Formats: sequence, structure tokens, C-alpha cells
Amino acid sequence: MLQEFVKTEGNDATVLQDQHGIICGIIMQSAAQKKCFQEWGDCLLMDRTHGTNNLGYHLGK
Repeated sequence: MLQEFVKTEGNDATVLQDQHGIICGIIMQSAAQKKCFQEWGDCLLMDRTHGTNNLGYHLGK
């Protein structure tokens, strides 16, 4: 999925791993998100969806 995402010009993704090599975070930013942040970064909040996903895992606070 990440490989397909970054094929689109301007999209970026980073995978964060802890000291044991376990993935502890995935950061994705689309070209459109970058443009919005450049325009309104001083007052913009990117919502990570509301609370949980379809599996019930919390996505952020």
C-alpha cells in the first residue's frame, strides 16, 4: 500500500521502527496535504479520523 501511495508525485511515507525493528509508526502525507499545510500550517489541523478504525484500535488523541 505504501509503495503505491508514494508512486503519486508529491506523496511521501515514512515507516518508524523501534530499536528491535518493530514498526511503531507509519507517517503518510499526500501532495494535497502538503499544499494545505504550506498555505495554512499555522492554523490547520489534519484529523486522523474520529477516534478509532473499523477494528476498534485508537488512532490518536
